[in-house]
Amino acid sequence: MDEIEIEEIPEQFRNKTFFSGAVIRRDTNKVELEPIKGKYNILNNETNIVVTNGGGNSVYDDGFTALIGRVFDHLDQRLPKYKLFVFTGPLLQRSTESIKLKNGKLIMNDYEPLLIDLMAASNLVICRGGYNTVNECAA
Repeated sequence: MDEIEIEEIPEQFRNKTFFSGAVIRRDTNKVELEPIKGKYNILNNETNIVVTNGGGNSVYDDGFTALIGRVFDHLDQRLPKYKLFVFTGPLLQRSTESIKLKNGKLIMNDYEPLLIDLMAASNLVICRGGYNTVNECAA
């Protein structure tokens, strides 16, 4: 992870504050496409789609994974070469574990530490997220 410098917390808040990390996990000036393309075998001649569910409050699966299944079936009938990357968020209690199905076209995990890099390497990003996810997408 990148080391991010922050301004010193004012003294009156030091005992009441716990810094758990920056909202943007990665310095956008340090985005590297080749390592993330290598990790997921991303090819230039395919459509790459990232879907994020967020993770801060998404504990119970409210149909998110079923919706992804329907989206996957829809894409599979219409796009010859694609990969669908789905990140459920670390808290989502879903019935399926991290899965890699259908010749690597669907990749579902709870978390990707280099999400900004993957977003930059993709053709489309769909966010169902909160503050952190939207900031990562905007970066």
